[in-house]
Amino acid sequence: MVDGVGGTIKRLVYSSILSGQQCCSASQFVTIARSKTNNINVFELDESRIEESKIKMENIFNSIRTVPETKKIHSVKVLGYNTIEYKYYSNSSTKMVYKFFN
Repeated sequence: MVDGVGGTIKRLVYSSILSGQQCCSASQFVTIARSKTNNINVFELDESRIEESKIKMENIFNSIRTVPETKKIHSVKVLGYNTIEYKYYSNSSTKMVYKFFN
């Protein structure tokens, strides 16, 4: 769904560019996009917000343990917020439970 929304916005902005409107920055892109649709909310994120999110995501990824033998797993079921059940084959009776956080 997100790819479709992004594609729609890019198509709308591109059609404006083909009509002679200039778009040389993210701010101009957002302005054009907002003028072309009322159904999609378009926002510009500044560099500090992106860096903030990047740091948060790095902290999350650094604290999560990896699931052993990920490439061998065929079936995964979410049991809870931080717990999954996995099997090497979808019809296998052998199930393993894995917790991402202790």
